Amino acid sequence: MKVIQIRDVDEQTYETLKASASAAGVSLTAYLKGHLDRIAGDHEAPDATGAVVMSRGSYDALQAEVRRLRKLEGRQQLAASIAQGGPVRSFSRNELAETWGIDA
Repeated sequence: MKVIQIRDVDEQTYETLKASASAAGVSLTAYLKGHLDRIAGDHEAPDATGAVVMSRGSYDALQAEVRRLRKLEGRQQLAASIAQGGPVRSFSRNELAETWGIDA
């Protein structure tokens, strides 16, 4: 195996790649290796099998849909709690962001 080192990567590029690797459930190294293997034409790369690749637009649309579904679920839980006469707990924006693993 050979080692490839890339210097002077823009911070935003790095963070985007790191987040994409995390969302795919793989390390940044495995994520980048999967992309390099595909570029080189090696579709049998074992590290690339678990990675999901999608356009930025598709990723943004998926995030928006997840947010919409979380809001809907929260509203449904709130309505059920109110209907049952149970306690209603409210959460701060930061508490929700921390629970959902997103930036507030």
